[in-house]
Amino acid sequence: MKIAVQINDKDAVIGFASVYSEEQLQISGWQEVEADPNFNSGNVREWKVANGNLVKIASGLTPLQELQQANVNLQLQLNESLATTKQLQQASINQTLTQDALNQQLAAINQKLDAAQSTTTKEDK
Repeated sequence: MKIAVQINDKDAVIGFASVYSEEQLQISGWQEVEADPNFNSGNVREWKVANGNLVKIASGLTPLQELQQANVNLQLQLNESLATTKQLQQASINQTLTQDALNQQLAAINQKLDAAQSTTTKEDK
């Protein structure tokens, strides 16, 4: 659905009409744009016209573009979280491997100590 919007010199919407005539579009500052379901009389001051589309002043994006950008950002955060999880899993595996190696070295040292004590005990007898 098309609507007519009136914009100021900064392309911010200052008025709109859902019922309008071709003559109204000839008046300076008025133009026809595709309506957005999020656009209404309560938030008209939050919008401007860019490239013939209604966009939010704060972001310079249409609501659909804002949603797409939010999805991209969410996917990037998810990818970062997955990468961090993988790094933590690998660190845990590495720690386990290191702990196993230390346990094996400790067991070997204990065996040598036991053997040395056994030899010392036999010599004392």
